[in-house]
Amino acid sequence: MPHQIYLLIILIYAGYHIGRLIFFYLKSAQAIQNAPAFKIRYASQEYVKLLGTIEACGDLVTAPLTGTSCCWYQYIIERRRGYRWSPILIKNSDQSFLLSEEGCECLIVPPYNTITDGGKIKRQVSKTIPENLLPKQLLATSMFSQRGLFGWRTKYRITETCFFPGDTVYALGLFRIISLSDDKPFGAVDQNSLVGAQPSSAASKVKSANKLSALKTTMLEKVWTKIQDYKKSRGITSQLVNLLIAPDMPLQPYVLSSRPLNLLAKRYRLLAFFWTLVILFSGVFYVQCLS
Repeated sequence: MPHQIYLLIILIYAGYHIGRLIFFYLKSAQAIQNAPAFKIRYASQEYVKLLGTIEACGDLVTAPLTGTSCCWYQYIIERRRGYRWSPILIKNSDQSFLLSEEGCECLIVPPYNTITDGGKIKRQVSKTIPENLLPKQLLATSMFSQRGLFGWRTKYRITETCFFPGDTVYALGLFRIISLSDDKPFGAVDQNSLVGAQPSSAASKVKSANKLSALKTTMLEKVWTKIQDYKKSRGITSQLVNLLIAPDMPLQPYVLSSRPLNLLAKRYRLLAFFWTLVILFSGVFYVQCLS
């Protein structure tokens, strides 16, 4: 009997986390499917899909894993935990880039939680993490220890995604037109949209109020700097700038993809269906254990 109670606790714990994952997949797929598609020239200031060609905004950046020059990169470091890979670090380049379509441009400002699909992908599995991929202050922390349980070396998977000038990209995010002639050019923009959605619980807000305020201020300064660099590099005199920034809602993903976005929505639904089957079969297995 005790082992059945332990099994029930494990199933409840796993079911809770799998249920949250299913909810994320379904809501994200719905948000991607329902977002209207616009040309940049006619885009409304809401959560939209855009399609265009990437252009560099300033100098190209060098991807740390492959060493190639690109407009923007993202790498994810995952650690092997049993049968699955758990992300321990997601890092984007600070460089913004332009999305161009029929003579109109939009400045793409990807947040830290950008979802990428497609692009040029490089993946490698190793027992160590290259030091150039980790911030110096994290090298000594236990999370990034190069050794696992009982001193055995653990495995890490590093995935790098790059986008290059001339690539055709589908972008999904919050479209805004900022007037730089205003005293507060970001007055109409919720600051959360510049850093991504944050936890809404009262305890989380109280605990991280100062840190979040500093983060928002830093992000505002970075976005402002990117806009000024963009105007200078393009010789633009207009006071209006098109931006694609992070959505206000946590279940509205910010996506950069080289494939049609409906394929990503379809994959999310398939993943939700798969994990639903896992929960159902786990329940059947538990009932059989009781009988």
